[in-house]
Amino acid sequence: MKNFIYIFFLYFICIPLFGQEKINIDLIVDDDRGSDDFVKRLKKETRDLLENSYTIDFRIKRSENSIQKATELIKQSYQDNSDIVVSIGFLSSSALATQMGNNYPKPSIAGITLQYAENESSGIHNYTYVESPFSVEEDIKTFKKIVDFKRLGIFVDAITESAIKNYLNQFKTDFEIEFIPLTHNVDQDLQNIPTDIDAVYLLPYNYSTPEAEEKLIHKLNDLKIPTFALIGRNDVEKGALAGLASSDYIPTYTRRIALNIMKIAEGKDPKDFPVHITGVENDFVINMETAKKIGVYPNFEVLSEATLLNIGTSQQGRKLSLEGAVLEALENNLDLKISQADINVQEAVVRSAKSNLYPQLSVNTSATLIDNTSANLQLGTVRDELSWIGNAQLSQVVYSEPTYANIAIQKLLQNVREASFETSKLDIFLNVSTAYLRYLQAKANLEIQKENVDVTKRNLDLSKTKEKIGHASAADVYRFETSLAQNNMTLNDAITNVEQAKFSLNQLLNRPKNEDFVTEDVTLSSNLLFIADPQINEHINNQFEVNKFSDFLIDYAFEHIPSIEQVNLNIQAQERSLKSNRRSLYLPQANVQGNVNQTFGRFLDHVPTEQLKAQGYDPYKATWNVVGTISLPIFQGWARKAAIQQDEATIDQLYLTKSNTEQAFETNIRTTIENVGNSYGDVLLSQKAADASKKYLQITQDLYREGATNITTLLDAQNSSLTANLNAINARYQLVLDALTAERYTGLVYMLASDEEKEEFIQLFNEYLLEK
Repeated sequence: MKNFIYIFFLYFICIPLFGQEKINIDLIVDDDRGSDDFVKRLKKETRDLLENSYTIDFRIKRSENSIQKATELIKQSYQDNSDIVVSIGFLSSSALATQMGNNYPKPSIAGITLQYAENESSGIHNYTYVESPFSVEEDIKTFKKIVDFKRLGIFVDAITESAIKNYLNQFKTDFEIEFIPLTHNVDQDLQNIPTDIDAVYLLPYNYSTPEAEEKLIHKLNDLKIPTFALIGRNDVEKGALAGLASSDYIPTYTRRIALNIMKIAEGKDPKDFPVHITGVENDFVINMETAKKIGVYPNFEVLSEATLLNIGTSQQGRKLSLEGAVLEALENNLDLKISQADINVQEAVVRSAKSNLYPQLSVNTSATLIDNTSANLQLGTVRDELSWIGNAQLSQVVYSEPTYANIAIQKLLQNVREASFETSKLDIFLNVSTAYLRYLQAKANLEIQKENVDVTKRNLDLSKTKEKIGHASAADVYRFETSLAQNNMTLNDAITNVEQAKFSLNQLLNRPKNEDFVTEDVTLSSNLLFIADPQINEHINNQFEVNKFSDFLIDYAFEHIPSIEQVNLNIQAQERSLKSNRRSLYLPQANVQGNVNQTFGRFLDHVPTEQLKAQGYDPYKATWNVVGTISLPIFQGWARKAAIQQDEATIDQLYLTKSNTEQAFETNIRTTIENVGNSYGDVLLSQKAADASKKYLQITQDLYREGATNITTLLDAQNSSLTANLNAINARYQLVLDALTAERYTGLVYMLASDEEKEEFIQLFNEYLLEK
């Protein structure tokens, strides 16, 4: 009995297998590349529809990019046991559409074509096609909006030249088309470009490798030649200036071809199959990096219609990391150079103060001419009408409390300048880090706004499709058009924010303001932050641990922060001034000075030199004197007492300043560490919200597509997703900024610290924990 049931079961499950009719489908494709994904999807779609009723045998025949060979393969398929012929690719479909003379012995479907639907169906027995996803005419009209070219170049090879020329001749243009010989050798192809070509329209050229096609595009960019790609986004992402064709047409087209195959299997004539395609909208894209490189700038109206690639995210320019930016700023920042100049100035002031302790030597010479009468009136002296004399003076401070005090004070002020320089370095570190993170944040915001515009465009396309089939009203279309315009405005603001962030960062780095650079992202896993150290990270995951870590950082900061050191040095300088003013009440100043006088010549003398020498006086003999001075001011109108009182008041003020500074740093450190702990939670929660809102948006879009929800709910879901994504990005970069701010107030820049300094910091922290 069991054997009977088993045999009965096998009989019934095998009946469909033995009874299924076999369908042989010949796929005529252009080449190995580019068509694989299309073929895989087509096979799956067809088998999903027919495998329960038919056995499907796909036979792939490759035309190797030759219309002649494609024609031969099609005729061969008509002669052998094929049931359906499907062409995939421009050349194979062109052969199927134009080389058969409207004579199709077997059902035939032209897949990827450039053929436009003038009627609802082909009207030709055994032949149908799928309306082209590409519109050369629309492409060229759009290209003209970007570049007002007079001569448009198109590469053609010997195989495709005739077909492409015949196809393009049907269009009326106000410009010339230059067909450029295509050899499939990039360097040779570039040499074939005439010098008067204004722009190039890119067709699928079937180079031996994708890299060769990309090389051609980049070389055209180097020549400043604008390019527009027939196949749209794929080539634009490789570097072409612009494209219009949708990049997601494949699922729609494979589904249509599979449905046509099913209808043929049901015995229907393809001549009546609809050829129009709905649900595939143009995807106008512009590569802004290419536009900048070749010097072509679309106007704002064009930009508002397009999806902008590589806007504000140039991949050209020097590589820049957060650590590199900080190091570069410490080397080149103008504010820091000004602070360094203050140190240099103060060094000169110290040298000037010290110079008062060294001997002061001066020499002078003079010639004196007096009238004869005055010379005769000099009773008791020898006076000539014309004489030339010289003088030298040497002075030395023996003891001067103000001089010693000034030297000590200026040295302390030199240390103040150096501490101020270290403070400036910490400020530059935080300012550059903030500018760098703001740039990353602006870039991330730009990407989110671009995605939001893309989502709005997809929703708009969806509403248009629903309106065409009567499942939605024009109100939905207008509402999404309004939303698209508003979102484009927000996108423009995001673009501006990226540029402004770039200007700010370049200014801090003392670089040309409009210079492009490629940045590295910053995350906690990059080990640039002390909170990323596992030995520290575990101490900021709850409030108790956060408080202990804050207490340690406060103690560490008071020992290492240069701002507090500045106040201490100013106090020391003021105390030295006070000591000097008190000493001035009882300590004198002592100086010694010597003079030497020498007569070099006597002219128009009334008493000859020989006569003077005979009298025991030699006018040419040098004379000298030495004078020692000790001075002690007795009364200066209470000026010294007032100076003492001023110093005492200033010292009291500085101690208050120190207390205020310490309190401010304590508050800042506790606040930033609290922010770090809070930001950790924000990052996790905001990312969870972003993931959930993304799923909710996808579900809502599907519900709207099926008519199960309205436009208001869809817009709410989109706005919720936008807000959640922005919150996630902002939370992530805010966490990093909070951590860097804590480092600035602590005085330890972890990313620039040596391994020894990091180990010392961790050791001090561990010792602090043991003490507590």
